[in-house]
Amino acid sequence: MKKSLLLSFVAILMFASVAFAADYSSRTVTFNGYSNNHTYTSANFVSDYGNTDYYVVNQATISNGQLKLKLPANEENVGLKARITVPQKASYYAEIKFRVPSGFPFGNANDMKIPLGFGGGTNPVGGNPDPDNGWSVRLFKNTDGKLGLYAYHANQSSIWGDKWMTDVTFQANTWYTARLWMKVNNSNTNNGEVKLWINGTQKINKTGIRWSNNNKNITKIHSDLFRGGAGDPPGSDAYFYIDEFKWWY
Repeated sequence: MKKSLLLSFVAILMFASVAFAADYSSRTVTFNGYSNNHTYTSANFVSDYGNTDYYVVNQATISNGQLKLKLPANEENVGLKARITVPQKASYYAEIKFRVPSGFPFGNANDMKIPLGFGGGTNPVGGNPDPDNGWSVRLFKNTDGKLGLYAYHANQSSIWGDKWMTDVTFQANTWYTARLWMKVNNSNTNNGEVKLWINGTQKINKTGIRWSNNNKNITKIHSDLFRGGAGDPPGSDAYFYIDEFKWWY
């Protein structure tokens, strides 16, 4: 092989080795390394979080070492939709530190997904359950302002999944640290679990869950921020801040 061709081949291999991100079984993501007002790109997301098979964002920038995400006025299902690929395991922890500023327009007719959750198999959402092939669970704010978990699983009560609520009211100008732990069920057994802590206090501890009928392990971390529920979204732009995100097993 000629020297020039050999060098070109080596260069291609080197590029390929840096072009593909990793799948992390544990990771801590902060945003302190970015300059203020930096536009946070999909390449930044992959560099920080690892491989993703889905990433759609309306607007993401860095503000004083935090990730600032925009929820546009009068819009549902718009903000951030992302799934992080992780090594397949039966259980994981994940944790997010977040806030919204004073004057945040919560609205009173919309759910709001918050960027913390897990999924396996086909990762069903949006009124499309798939009990044999997948499941999902995500943190969210209900129409009454309370935080809770929104789950798709094999024994859910409707095609729209189940909502397991806490007594915590989501308030502006308050930092929240939400920690989620879950374990999948064995095939054809109702022995799955999920736990949620808010600011260090356990608020949900559910057992006896059949996440799926065919033992679909955790393969994705869901990172979604958008309003939903066919309501009446607020008429002004809103911003959501993430200080830190991490996961481990």
